[in-house]
Amino acid sequence: MKVGLATIAFRGYDLTVALDAAAECKCDGVELWGKSPHLPQPYDEKKVKGIREEIEKRGLVVSIFGSYVNPINENFRENAQDAIKVAQDIGTSLIRVWAGNQDGIDAPADMWRTCIEGYKWFCKLAADAGIILAVETHNNSLADMPDGMMRLIEETGAENLMANYQLSHIERPEDMARGIEVLGPYIVNVHAQNFKVGAKGKPQRTNLEDGDVDYREVISLLRKFEFDGFVEVEFIKDESGERDSLLKSLRKDIDFLKKLIRD
Repeated sequence: MKVGLATIAFRGYDLTVALDAAAECKCDGVELWGKSPHLPQPYDEKKVKGIREEIEKRGLVVSIFGSYVNPINENFRENAQDAIKVAQDIGTSLIRVWAGNQDGIDAPADMWRTCIEGYKWFCKLAADAGIILAVETHNNSLADMPDGMMRLIEETGAENLMANYQLSHIERPEDMARGIEVLGPYIVNVHAQNFKVGAKGKPQRTNLEDGDVDYREVISLLRKFEFDGFVEVEFIKDESGERDSLLKSLRKDIDFLKKLIRD
């Protein structure tokens, strides 16, 4: 397993700030956030290749391209083609993608149909380029629960449709283990964040070692499935603070993950 930073954690800063932080905290790599100011919009080949140079000169690699490509979006096919170009330009074979905008249990049949047919097309295009698509397990999407993610995988029927497993306050901590048990063979990237639920039921972001999700169990379960991808810090405690505060919190999370993986 490797440890990385999703640059969305530094979304209030220029990309170079996130890359410097990742290098300073000795991350193995970064997930490039697919929105401005970290990625130029629209696609610009010269600028994207320049981003790759900035990443590589810091001794980092790109774990995954964090795109927002979604079959229900109006410009889905154009966005999908651009995402493949970005992934190739920055040197990664993984693209994070989305499925719809409603929880699976509430979503209408036509949303399921649109996403599955869209991914059949996108997966073929991606496979021709040697790329794997990793659907984010997230609320307000068809992949909000493990069963929904499995339905997408099974009905799309493509070997390169996998899961970007997200551990967040949306999921009840007690569901975490089941999620990995169900999706383990299909998990190619992991987003790490943590929280504690306060007295009024509102989640408060914490460092990874201090929250309700037990990352010792997370790493143990991923190891069970011989996962060798990236576990990435996605959101950081005190994220609204100054850069030094973010850096201190990130370093604590990275050191914690490295210790768990090493042990």
